[in-house]
Amino acid sequence: MLGVPRVGIDDSFFALGGHSLLAAGLIGRLHEALGVEIGLRSLFEAPTVAELAERLGTHTGARGGEFDVLMPLRAGGEGPALFCVPAAGGLGWSFAGLARHIPGRHPLYALQSPGLSDPRARNATVEETAARYVERIREVDPHGPYHLVGWSAGGLIAHEMAVRLRAAGAEVALLAALDAYPLADTPVTPPDPAEVRETVRGQADGHRLDDAAIDGLVAVYLGSTRAARAFTPGVFEGDLVHFAADRSATGTPAPRLWEPHIDGQVEQHRVACGHEEMTRPGPLAVIGPVLAGKLARERPAPPGGHPDEHRTHDA
Repeated sequence: MLGVPRVGIDDSFFALGGHSLLAAGLIGRLHEALGVEIGLRSLFEAPTVAELAERLGTHTGARGGEFDVLMPLRAGGEGPALFCVPAAGGLGWSFAGLARHIPGRHPLYALQSPGLSDPRARNATVEETAARYVERIREVDPHGPYHLVGWSAGGLIAHEMAVRLRAAGAEVALLAALDAYPLADTPVTPPDPAEVRETVRGQADGHRLDDAAIDGLVAVYLGSTRAARAFTPGVFEGDLVHFAADRSATGTPAPRLWEPHIDGQVEQHRVACGHEEMTRPGPLAVIGPVLAGKLARERPAPPGGHPDEHRTHDA
């Protein structure tokens, strides 16, 4: 499944290259071979053979918690955490592939749309979702400094989180975005609900989601895209690291779109993929090491402190 010659009992599934789709396959195989039901969250929390065996032995690996607003992808580690904000669909599972590239001393968390578990939150604004996410990450880390990465619509939410954290006096050491762009002044064709449903079904393949869960994902996606189109970002007092998909739908350079909203440098990296592929293993192999390098800094550089960061990096 992982394509590695040997797996030790203390080797992490995700550190060896596992990602959310492979995790779904592993969960299915465990069900077929052992007749056990284990949730994706349990695999995130117990990613080694030894830890998973202990959970199965004590019957604490049951399904549940996959749609929690704050999902620990890797909770252990003494270093600063990386908080990941998903695209319009609201699921953060695909960020699990970062575990292979981010050193184990850094905890990894995925934020997930509150609308996945609460239908009343499916029409939330970007500001409302960002405020909810800030509350959750401050429960884990009350003081910061904070490290944020957001994909697509999640990049707008991560930016708003950073603005709010700085306004509250907190330090934001990293703000990164995966093919995310301010959309308020950009012509965008509204998504077709039928096409969204097909896309969601394809992405959910292997995760054994029922029709109600699929309906929720579609509603969250449509609500998130409406919110993104209606949102005009404020100004973040710091730098932005932006990863642009080479085959992205927009041809506008990220610095041009983001510069009015960043009081610092926009560092752009080009990734050889499409917009929907940003959290697949290949692109994450490019994105992950860059984020790891940023996390390795104990303190952020001041705005304007990187004279070469307007340069575009090819990957």
